Amino acid sequence: ACINGGYLMEPYIVKEVTDSDGNIIMANEPKVTRQVLSEETSATVCQILESVVANGTGSNAYVAGYSIGGKTGTSENTVYEVETGSKEYIVSFCGFAPTDDPEVIVLLLLYAPSSESGIYISGGNMAAPTVGGILSEVLPYLGIDPVYSDDELQVVDVQMLNVKGDSVDSAKSRLEEAGLDVKVIGDGDTVTDQLPAANATVANDSTVIIYAGESSEDKTVEVPDLYGMTYAQAVARLESYGLFARRAAGSISTSSSTVVSRQSVEQGTEAKYGSVIELTLVDTSNLGYY
Repeated sequence: ACINGGYLMEPYIVKEVTDSDGNIIMANEPKVTRQVLSEETSATVCQILESVVANGTGSNAYVAGYSIGGKTGTSENTVYEVETGSKEYIVSFCGFAPTDDPEVIVLLLLYAPSSESGIYISGGNMAAPTVGGILSEVLPYLGIDPVYSDDELQVVDVQMLNVKGDSVDSAKSRLEEAGLDVKVIGDGDTVTDQLPAANATVANDSTVIIYAGESSEDKTVEVPDLYGMTYAQAVARLESYGLFARRAAGSISTSSSTVVSRQSVEQGTEAKYGSVIELTLVDTSNLGYY
């Protein structure tokens, strides 16, 4: 109700029930109970919650190209503290998008997270990146396309083109224009293979490989530990192994305080040469206890 114009909706869990032939035999539809906020107040709340992600403690839920709002939460288990003398928390983040016309809202709570990972215990550092990652997949699925600012275009990940069959010069030109560096292996005039595969999303300025008269290497490599690295450091480290990086979620800041908190393939796992590893990043300077 706070973000939809002020309208309290009647909740339901099941959208519809169908029979064995696919016929709908029961369906729920959104139903307004009453208006509890003015549309003006709701719009103001949306703006405030968007600023939490754009500039505040929820910045790790940021997804380039999308307007996301949300609120972090950190609560104490006071009973546990009284009984044990130790601290225990529940951290959370509630995020929604797009802020100008909300289509989806996600609430994530983490019960008693451990500090052993080195990540500061807070909703912004632990829950927000995961919600951002969920929204980064849900929004395109709903057909909502990203709209990038000029600043975002400088750092946003890019999609690998299909250059097989192109001349080497043409392939290099196309890939460099797309924001990628190129390494050529072989002496042929035509691209016979490429890494990563076409349509894979990789970090801007990644050094991709095109093969001229040869095929890509059919081997596996051991995934390195990327925890605590900046995005640029992680990209370079992966490329030294013949692997590529993409940003799964989190802050797009290029500051030294924005580092990898999670990688989609664990350290020491064997991955196919040319694979893309998804990275979650958190801005460790954002230590607000909220």
